[in-house]
Amino acid sequence: MTNVAAHDKRAARYESSAASRFFLGKFSARSMDKKPRHLYEFGTFHLDAEERLLLRDGKAVALPPKAFDVLLALVTQPGHLLEKEELLKTVWPDSFVEENNLADNISTLRKALAEHGVKTSLIETVRGHGYRFVANVNEVAQAIQEMNRHGTGATLLPSLCPATSSSLRHIVGRESERNELRAAFNAASAGRGSLLCVAGEPGIGKTTLVEDFLAEIATEQQSTIARGRCSERLAGTEAYLPLLEALESLVQNNQRLAQTMKQLAPTWYAQVVPLSGESEESARLPAKVKAASQERVKRELANFLQAVAPAQPLVIFFDDLHWADVSTIDLLNFLAGKFDALKVLIVTTYRPSDMLLSKHPFLQIKSELQARGVCHELRLEFLSAAEIAEYLALEFPDHCFPPEFPQLIHAKTEGSPLFMADLVRYLRDHSVIAQTSGAWKLEQALPDIARELPESVRGMIERKIAQLSEDDHKLLTAASVQGSEFDSAVVAQVLS
Repeated sequence: MTNVAAHDKRAARYESSAASRFFLGKFSARSMDKKPRHLYEFGTFHLDAEERLLLRDGKAVALPPKAFDVLLALVTQPGHLLEKEELLKTVWPDSFVEENNLADNISTLRKALAEHGVKTSLIETVRGHGYRFVANVNEVAQAIQEMNRHGTGATLLPSLCPATSSSLRHIVGRESERNELRAAFNAASAGRGSLLCVAGEPGIGKTTLVEDFLAEIATEQQSTIARGRCSERLAGTEAYLPLLEALESLVQNNQRLAQTMKQLAPTWYAQVVPLSGESEESARLPAKVKAASQERVKRELANFLQAVAPAQPLVIFFDDLHWADVSTIDLLNFLAGKFDALKVLIVTTYRPSDMLLSKHPFLQIKSELQARGVCHELRLEFLSAAEIAEYLALEFPDHCFPPEFPQLIHAKTEGSPLFMADLVRYLRDHSVIAQTSGAWKLEQALPDIARELPESVRGMIERKIAQLSEDDHKLLTAASVQGSEFDSAVVAQVLS
């Protein structure tokens, strides 16, 4: 389920990319085939998959072959958790390699990608699982033009433009929510911490919205960011699991923060930082963890967070809070009581229906925190037909679609961002949407398109239906005879 959930979020990412940026690089004469190459852009880096070339500000970055393969696997699936086993099979398909080899290559990549002044690593470790590439990645299409200089030798200058592929992402209809995220961040910068909850059902774009906002403030370099993800598979297996992941991402490759944690929060340090098995410290700290009371654990964390953000705010993102354990919720409640002394903004995402079905402990504290003014909930709504039209205009510039097309997409998906993005991608991949004579057009009539439904959408619907009780199954079966809208009195009579 972890991989399925990660795929859902990846498919839902449709943020707006920055205006086209261009860079020049020299390529050898063997690059003179006119086939488009797979080029990826993140921060000051550019990666050419076919040339196996990584550039930083136009200068080549030396990488061992396997380290490059690991980077390519991560970059092509940004924001997606790649399990260790998955990476091992991808990079070393024909041989058995231990995890330590993968960890060594990850360490090599982190050093190669490190930039002065950047506090967070581009590669995030997910404890017990694998790795996630957390930078915003743009894929660019390349049109190679040959330029002759002095009549000898070819210097090829790639002209880069936004690719019309699904890897370029557009976000629409979320301006007010972005403004509220910004307002909460500004309040944390001024010393008034808070808990901001982004709520909505699967595919509504919760994670997309938050990650886009985090990328924006990371670019401004005015904050420290930590991420932790709650897991359905690991729910309840270990206390504070998402918080441990967030703290690990915080101190990773940051010796100053690691030393601060060791001094102020040793019980957390012992769980987050790998210890040498032979040192005296490695024997002493685990004993401290076992002996520490819950109150001491909480106080240590509050002291550490206060030390992390003396000058600029700390933003902690907990994804999928509906799978968080009771200990994590208890700690959130404790930290909320310290917000007046913390420059901390905690952002969470969750599904309200899952919260209600499981009678999640967060529901017990949310109302109280809201009454105290330290918690605010953002409910994401479905997209309107006008917002879908805006998305189509961004995805297919200067298209010639009929005016009824956005309304058809809206009726087919009810404005679910994930369903909408998947359906549009499906239509393009199956050449229903195609570019002819430089313009995007529909190659089928609208009635024919109305019958299309991609497998990803079908799969999510089937998964949601499978979660229903037997009585709800009977209810839906009876109601479906009448249609997507039905009369409760008629269904009641049918079901007695």
